[in-house]
Amino acid sequence: MVVEAVTGSQSFGLATPTSDVDVHGVFILGDEQRLRYNAPDEIADKKNNIVYWELSKFLYLLNNANPQALELLYSPEHCIRVGKDLLGKIRSEMDFLTMRCKNSFIEYARGQISRAKGLNKKIFNPMPEQKPRLVEYIYVLDDNLAVPLLEWIEKRYPGVNPSAYQKWFAIAAIDHADSMFAMYIQNGINSYHGDIPEHEWRWAYGVVRDVDKSEDVQLNSIPKGISPVAHIAVNRNAFARDCKKWSEYWEWVRKRNPDRYETTIKHGQGYDAKNMMHCIRLLLTARDIPAKHTIIVDRTAEREFLLGIKGGSHTYDAAMEYVERLATETAMAFDKSSLKKESYSMEELGDYLVGLHKWLAGRKSDWKTLLQSLRGKGTTSVTSA
Repeated sequence: MVVEAVTGSQSFGLATPTSDVDVHGVFILGDEQRLRYNAPDEIADKKNNIVYWELSKFLYLLNNANPQALELLYSPEHCIRVGKDLLGKIRSEMDFLTMRCKNSFIEYARGQISRAKGLNKKIFNPMPEQKPRLVEYIYVLDDNLAVPLLEWIEKRYPGVNPSAYQKWFAIAAIDHADSMFAMYIQNGINSYHGDIPEHEWRWAYGVVRDVDKSEDVQLNSIPKGISPVAHIAVNRNAFARDCKKWSEYWEWVRKRNPDRYETTIKHGQGYDAKNMMHCIRLLLTARDIPAKHTIIVDRTAEREFLLGIKGGSHTYDAAMEYVERLATETAMAFDKSSLKKESYSMEELGDYLVGLHKWLAGRKSDWKTLLQSLRGKGTTSVTSA
């Protein structure tokens, strides 16, 4: 690689003993590699704690005021492992601090807020291990009411197990009525609570095949002369929505960071305070751009305040009030600044990239070796240009 720097909490001056060590970097593709269709423009580990951008993508991100790319460009000197000269050259020759930073930083910060509050919903609204069952989204239309199917069976046929008893019902589609069905019951079952005698022909196999696992109703062939006992409606949209929420919740449980989960529970403020801290940090960083025309990555000066936010020193409402005030101040600072409004054109960016490649001639950056080294640390992702 041609650039590698420690980023994240270590470079922000906000690291604690349990903090991860994040790394961002830049690599270059040789001419032969660039001509291959599978040449990557980004290599990262599974959690995106380690990310390397190809030089052309790095310049593209800088030109679009990407906060992470700009923070790498302005990395504190003690955090840069490789490429101090290259980062210094880019900073001295190109001005990527434009009015684009206003929206990119503020919107990125607001994204941290949504993540902070989203964790609250998962922590304080846990979902059962049992996946939603379609049978609970089936309603019998009874005297102008929509009664849950199993509840309806239990009331109409006292003493039966509704989940087992539904297998003696059958449904058929109704023309021009999507998700509504006519429901029938097996001959003679009205007064019979056991199995149908073997000599009788069975045609009803249940509204659903399996009350716990079925994801759709099943249609049966109804004999002639049989009248429906009721009509049902299936709320497929609600079932799909709740299944999605259930899957997202248990995926989060599987992947959640135990330390951050326990911290959120302990401080009791009902949100992921680490995300809130980074929201405020981003806004503080953004506010400096129009005033000082640089990016101050190291926020050691605000360490005590920011770590207090992370520890839950503020309620969600109080933190949000501060965020909104800071966002307004930041936006006003940009509006009053003399920052460039336009970024570089693609032609200008391309010309500069060519010049950088000439300047970097002789510095090799074998992306396959880089990828192999990351694979030794876990699953990686590769994004092709």
